[in-house]
Amino acid sequence: EHPSSGEMRVLTWKESSTHLGMLLKKSSSNNFSSHFGELLNTAPKKKLYVDISVVWRDDFRTGIQRVVRAILSALVLSPPKDFIVCPVYLSDSSGIWEYRTVQTYSPVNQDNSIFPKDGDVLLGLDLAGGYVVAASQQGLYRKLADSGLQIYFLVYDLIPVLMPKFFVAE
Repeated sequence: EHPSSGEMRVLTWKESSTHLGMLLKKSSSNNFSSHFGELLNTAPKKKLYVDISVVWRDDFRTGIQRVVRAILSALVLSPPKDFIVCPVYLSDSSGIWEYRTVQTYSPVNQDNSIFPKDGDVLLGLDLAGGYVVAASQQGLYRKLADSGLQIYFLVYDLIPVLMPKFFVAE
């Protein structure tokens, strides 16, 4: 059973990936590219890498994960002009932090490392603070920025920063 979320139906990670997979198959069979940036006849100029590391690893189905799934779905259904939307996750399986494409439904580079180009964008959508800090300490974001990747992170809650007097230090 899904937690209550008002009028919006909550999907599990498996349901979301199945739904997006069906969109990909539909766009492939129709030989057009309106869903998920799967371009068969034209090459897009840029990639929009969407970091969904926490949802990919373990979907807690909390408010933030619902937001991540909803925003990703919206991007997939209506990608920004001239972009391919590519969900990615942080991995240090080789001992070096890197972004890898989400194998379940990525239109490119099935579960491979990403190789961004100038003008590509990374949107840190999921709340993956621990992974992001470790990757940053290893220099991942500097390396990606040097490749021309534009990097943005969604900040969910600034209240502890703006009003520290209301929070106890641990």
